[in-house]
Amino acid sequence: MVTLEDLRGDSPAFNGSFNKIRDKARAIAKNEDEVDTLMTQRILKNFFKFNAKKARERRQRLLEKERTKKTVVKFIRTKKPDAFTTVTTMPKSKRCFSEIDNNDEQPKEVKEQSKKRRGMELRMIPDMPPEFKDKIMELKGSDVNLVIQKVLFDTDLSSHQDRLAIPSRQMKAEFLTEEEQVKLDEKEEDGKRCKGIEVPLIEPSLENSSIKLKKWKLGHNNTYVLSSPWKHVVERNKFMSGDIIQLWSFRVHQKPHFALVKIDN
Repeated sequence: MVTLEDLRGDSPAFNGSFNKIRDKARAIAKNEDEVDTLMTQRILKNFFKFNAKKARERRQRLLEKERTKKTVVKFIRTKKPDAFTTVTTMPKSKRCFSEIDNNDEQPKEVKEQSKKRRGMELRMIPDMPPEFKDKIMELKGSDVNLVIQKVLFDTDLSSHQDRLAIPSRQMKAEFLTEEEQVKLDEKEEDGKRCKGIEVPLIEPSLENSSIKLKKWKLGHNNTYVLSSPWKHVVERNKFMSGDIIQLWSFRVHQKPHFALVKIDN
């Protein structure tokens, strides 16, 4: 709730800048009504940005808490010098195989495969392949983070659904700024669907393309999805149910980019 103290500038949501906002509004406004309008617009913008920042911080704390509580990470030196494989183990009593995809949709033989592959997914987290690192270096990319490693299901490959779900509970890192979070929540003209943002993508084939990042309401949770033209990415890279993929994020000139890696089985 916004209080009188908030409007006076004492709230962290406005960073103590109420008087500055008022002075700037008076400097460009033609009358007091226009001053009120300009101030209202600016205050609401600051308030929404403040809430988006707090929500992002809460999500990050929950992710850190889950990783600290459930995950033990070990680094094992491989035969190659200076190369490491990340091995993630889950306590037996707390193994979590939650997916957005409903297992009831899968045939019996695919279910058995999925269980085995999903267990592998949780245990082994390979490093990014060197050819992708080279590609990112060519683009002068920075701030590289693994967003998610997951098994592909039939629902991820359906041309009718045309989307890749990125469940927040399986994310390894948050990858958007607060401004990008706000932009992601902007609605289309119908006022129902989110517009999403276009993000450049390095595909498993190392081909450069772009893809739409959106936020969907699935059940009680908001979930990131890679939307159109995801089905064309599936076709070009010959994805199959049971494949394991990694989605990495990085930045070029402060703009978000993705790299999609297919893990060799």
